[in-house]
Amino acid sequence: MVCDEAVRPRQQTIQCDGCFRWNHRVCNTGISQEVYRAAVRYGKEIDWQCAVCSHPDSYADPSSYLESGALELTFIDPEESHPDAESTRIENPEES
Repeated sequence: MVCDEAVRPRQQTIQCDGCFRWNHRVCNTGISQEVYRAAVRYGKEIDWQCAVCSHPDSYADPSSYLESGALELTFIDPEESHPDAESTRIENPEES
């Protein structure tokens, strides 16, 4: 569900539309590299929610995951500058 690796600059990542935390594209996002690269190349957005936000009934208390820091390692502070990151919030180009 959620990996234990930190999100680093130049990794392919996507931001959850629900909790706004960053996740690696390859960690259960369901977004192919082809779709991701096309979205980045053409400035499109992919609407995406993490497992906790997209299936809140599957978790006893989704807010406890945020409060406990369970997702902390996949979080990039939006207030900080990350100019080298390939990360971006992107829309699904197939829906455009």
